[in-house]
Amino acid sequence: MSTFWVVKFENEELLGFKATKSGKIWRFSGPEHLRPEDLRGRRVIALEGSSRIYFSREILTKGPREVLAFQAEDKVRESGFFPRAFRVVYYPLAEAGATLEAALLAVEPEGVEKVLRVLGGAQARLQGIYHQALSLAYLGAHLDPGPLLVARISEKDLWLVVVDGAQPAYVRYVEVDEFVGLEGFPIEENVLAVLEYYERFFGKKIAKVLACGPRREIFPEIPYLERLSLAETDWAAEEEVVLTWPEVAGAVLVPADFNLLPEEQRLFLTQLEWVRRVAFIFFFLVILNYLAAAYFYRAEKRLVGEVASLRSQTLREISFLQEKFPPEEVEGLRNYLNLKQQFERQPRLDALLWWLVNELPQEVQVAGLRAAKDKSGTYRLEMRLVYEGDLGSARKIFHFLLKALEERAKILESRFSYEEASQKARFEMEVEPR
Repeated sequence: MSTFWVVKFENEELLGFKATKSGKIWRFSGPEHLRPEDLRGRRVIALEGSSRIYFSREILTKGPREVLAFQAEDKVRESGFFPRAFRVVYYPLAEAGATLEAALLAVEPEGVEKVLRVLGGAQARLQGIYHQALSLAYLGAHLDPGPLLVARISEKDLWLVVVDGAQPAYVRYVEVDEFVGLEGFPIEENVLAVLEYYERFFGKKIAKVLACGPRREIFPEIPYLERLSLAETDWAAEEEVVLTWPEVAGAVLVPADFNLLPEEQRLFLTQLEWVRRVAFIFFFLVILNYLAAAYFYRAEKRLVGEVASLRSQTLREISFLQEKFPPEEVEGLRNYLNLKQQFERQPRLDALLWWLVNELPQEVQVAGLRAAKDKSGTYRLEMRLVYEGDLGSARKIFHFLLKALEERAKILESRFSYEEASQKARFEMEVEPR
């Protein structure tokens, strides 16, 4: 049985829902008003609910994860949606030849940073951070592959998420005017606008809707929209919790690729889980050692005698070695070990070359390599690389190489040139291995 907490911030309060999985069936209980310290040592999935999000399906060129991440960032940056920093995640949907279709989600970093600050400070075992729009999408996809509209209605806002092919396809957020309230809020107009937009631009008609959220009862009657229900699903017994807090139920269904946790944080949490397991094993070994010590207590005197005998023998052998090897030979061996340690502390040029051979994109050719040692004894590597293709692709690969090399070497100089006639790009770089 798997158990953890799904939490979200609601009006600056921390709401928690206990999620338990038995076989393939999930059960939810809550909400509970929690303090961050209540989650110390507990496994947690956090929901990020910021309204300013960028969601799109885009076509990317196949490549390593770093290249795909770079392309995803580039797509969001080109849209001009965020005037400053943002965090983007992507999820591959389908492949076709040299390209793939991916779903992109980008958010401003403040929401993620708040979750990390509050739950990280409380030492919760944070498994992931997912945006609630995706939770709504995958809850709907769990019920019907679509095309389907998921409409979450609350006193503050309206989320409209389209699901198609069991994947999110479109997201719209509308805030409720606090002076007008829900009574004067045009829910039907917003729903019809999304239905019309999706049919016009995607060529598909939406005929089903999942109305959910704490104010789902005011969703308007639209004759050609079939209402989905949980009556004949695994969640029939959880209907009230799931429909009132759909983002909580959907959080357990979102693919891990949409996790907004920074990569270094994921690595840290993975290592922390291993530390917990090792600590348990260590505790078990300590107990086992204590029992063993008690069991062998009667043999203590015999063991002490054996140790004393071994100590005397060791001292005799040390004395023999001191007589056999003169001090100058010992000093020579010590100098050799010092030189070996100095060599091992130097940056490894061979490691950088090995990385270059294995990670360099196939379409990039090595035109020249030259390694030299400067006056301080530091190695420098000069590289000349050639790429044949259009200017845009050449620039993207050049930036990718620079970013990848910065993690392994200090870049002293870099030059990029492009010949339009031959469609050849030349990258020249001088680096110092770390």
